[in-house]
Amino acid sequence: MQRHPEPETLMKWRTPRACAAAAIACLAYIGGVGLAYGQASTPTVRWQLDVIENGVTVDTFKADTPLEQTQTQSREHEVVHAVGCAQVPQARASLSRSIAVTPSSVDERGVSFAIDATETLEDPASQHTSEGCTLPPQPRVVHATHPALIVGKTNWTDWTVVAHDPTLVYRLQASVLPAADDEGTRPAASSADAGSATESGSK
Repeated sequence: MQRHPEPETLMKWRTPRACAAAAIACLAYIGGVGLAYGQASTPTVRWQLDVIENGVTVDTFKADTPLEQTQTQSREHEVVHAVGCAQVPQARASLSRSIAVTPSSVDERGVSFAIDATETLEDPASQHTSEGCTLPPQPRVVHATHPALIVGKTNWTDWTVVAHDPTLVYRLQASVLPAADDEGTRPAASSADAGSATESGSK
């Protein structure tokens, strides 16, 4: 039986030079795909938020959060007050704090955060009944939002949520991972005036 010669195109693929060229082209394609995936990876932001009430740090929130994702953390604690009445010697109140932190963008200035927070605070003013009993502090709810709090690469940034009775400040630091952990002292904090807060309850 007479064999027909293989087509010229198939013969070319069987030459060593053609095989080497095909292998190089394949590796280049795979490398390009891998590079594209690497460039599309989302940065992760390491942040810490300190809650400072009347100059004292009372709570700390921290997490590693991918860019444009929201990290929500909540805390709740109970406080007990001496009332001074024979029938009700003590009064209890539950205070809560919920903070949603979203690292929204990164540029040469640092990291920009959107923050949404709800706090239940106690009114520092004490009241008394006609019988002379001391009433426990009345809770009030503070809801604060900041659309774009910029946190520098080295400084801590302060955001004043409540100006008085009591003063409430959020102090934030952030870095983009991978980054070396810095255990040194804190630099002087910068301030941020933007943002809003609303309150409900007695004052």
